[in-house]
Amino acid sequence: MLEKLSPIELTIIVFFTQIIFVWLRTLNVVYISKLLILPSILTGIGIGFAWLVSITIGVNALMDYQPLPLIGHLLGGVIGTYVGLVIEKKKVAKKLLEKKD
Repeated sequence: MLEKLSPIELTIIVFFTQIIFVWLRTLNVVYISKLLILPSILTGIGIGFAWLVSITIGVNALMDYQPLPLIGHLLGGVIGTYVGLVIEKKKVAKKLLEKKD
């Protein structure tokens, strides 16, 4: 099936799956640290699916010497980390402000 997709399409898919993977992973760590079972399980399922899609495309890109999906993989991971941390940082800041009141 991957052979039917262009390198651009693969890059777009892997870019977004990496953002989703890293963002869900950030949420998953937060939920686990708060001992929230159901959210931890649900984000874990999303992590598994996003990881499988992303790594499948990434391995095929390596084997076929396609640089674009690999760049999408790296950029998606960076953006996912940034988005996940910014969202969590805002939540923590909001909670700290609420405690001061």
